[in-house]
Amino acid sequence: MIAKTFTEHKRRHLQADRGVFCVAAEQLEPRTYLSGVAGSVASIENLAVTSDSEIQQQPTVAVNPSDNNHVVVVYQDASLSTNGQNGVGVSVSFDAGATWMRGSVPLPSGFDDASDSPIVEFAANGKVFVIFQATGLLGKDLDIVPKRGGNTFSVTPEHFETNNGIFVASSNDGGVSWNDATPLSAHLFAGTQVPFDVQPEIAIDTFETRSDGSANPQFGNIYAAWVTYFPNGQFPLRPDFLGGGIPQLAVSRDDGATWEQITRSTFFPFDLNGNGTFEPNEFFPVVIPVLAEDLGFFAEAGPASSFGAVPRISIGPNGDLYIGNFGGGTFSFFHSPDGGATMLLPIRETSTRTPFGQSFFARSGFPLIDTQPDPGVVRSIVADPTQPGVLYAVEALFIADAASNGLDLADVFVAKSINHGVTWDFTYTG
Repeated sequence: MIAKTFTEHKRRHLQADRGVFCVAAEQLEPRTYLSGVAGSVASIENLAVTSDSEIQQQPTVAVNPSDNNHVVVVYQDASLSTNGQNGVGVSVSFDAGATWMRGSVPLPSGFDDASDSPIVEFAANGKVFVIFQATGLLGKDLDIVPKRGGNTFSVTPEHFETNNGIFVASSNDGGVSWNDATPLSAHLFAGTQVPFDVQPEIAIDTFETRSDGSANPQFGNIYAAWVTYFPNGQFPLRPDFLGGGIPQLAVSRDDGATWEQITRSTFFPFDLNGNGTFEPNEFFPVVIPVLAEDLGFFAEAGPASSFGAVPRISIGPNGDLYIGNFGGGTFSFFHSPDGGATMLLPIRETSTRTPFGQSFFARSGFPLIDTQPDPGVVRSIVADPTQPGVLYAVEALFIADAASNGLDLADVFVAKSINHGVTWDFTYTG
C-alpha cells in the first residue's frame, strides 16, 4: 500500500488576461434544475444572465432568506469599463430565475478604474450587500489580482502607488439600485507608497435564535475580511522588514451603517539590549489585527508578498463566527463564539484548528505545484446550519508517495469537525 502525504495545491481559477485572445465555445447540453419553489417556473435550462460580447466572470450568487424567488448574482463585468479592467455587474431575478434584469454597482470616485472579487450576501431583512476590491490605477496598466507563488501571494511595487481599498455597497430595493459604497479600508497614493488591499469576503449572521431557542446576540452582524499588503518599511511593528501581508476582519452591528476593525491584544518582543534573546522585560503589549497569527512570521513573506491570504467566513447556527485562511500553505482556521470579541487561533504545533495538517508550510519538504497563472486557492468552509459546532472544509491537495514522488497533481479532500474546528478528520473524495 502506498503511503500518501499531502501538500497544498491551488485550484484553477479563470482569470482573463488583458489583450487580444481567442475563445473556443461549444453548445452546452441542456441541464434542468430539478428543484424549484412555489410560484416559480418548473425548470431553467442553461440560462445566460449576460449575453453581450464583453467578458463577465467570477460570479457569486445569493438568495433572499425572506423571499426564495429573489436571487441576486454579482460578477466582474468588462462591459462597464473602457480600459480593459472590470466593474461590478449585477443581475437580479424576482421570479426564481425565470427573468433577469441587469445593473451595476457604481465604483467610488477615485477608485473607479478597476474592481475585483465581488461577493453578494443577503441580510435576514432582505437588504442586499456586495463587497468588492476597487482601485484607482492613476495611469498604470496593472492586474490588480495578487499572484500565487509557493507559500505566498504577491503583488508588485506599483500596486503600492495606486488608490485602493475594500468597499461594501448596499441595496434597499433588492439589487436594482445601490447606495454609495462604504470604505472598510481605503488608501490614497500621494507620492508615498500605501498599503494594497485584496481578496474581500463577506458573511451575515441570519440566525435570529440559537439552537436552544434563546436569542442570538450576534443576529444581523455583518462580517467582512480581506488581506492588506504592506510596502517596504510599513509592516505593523516591524518597520525593519521589506514587506508582508495580514488578513483583516471587520464587523458591522448596525446593518452596515458603521464598521469596526476586529483586533486583539498580545505581547510583542523587542530586543532592547541587543543580545539576540528576548528577556522577560522585553515583551510589550500591543494591539494587532485579530487574524494576524504571528507578526514576525507574516512579516517575513518578503517584498510585496503575503503568507496570509484568501480569508473565507462561515457562520454557525448559534452565532459562531468561523474563518478559514491561507496561512503560508497551511489551511488555518479561526473561531469566535462571541462575534469577534474573543478569537481562538490555530495552534500549528498541535494541529489544532488546522483542517489539513500543521506547520506554516503544507507538509514541509514536499513539492508545491505552481504552474497555473491564477490567483490561487479558494479554501471554502461551511458551518452546518442545524448542528452547532459541525463544520466542513474542502481543499485540493497534491498527492505524493513517501519519497515525495508525485502521484497526482491535485485531488479534492473534505475535512469535517464536530467540535467547532478544534480537531478535524479529512477524507479523500477522488
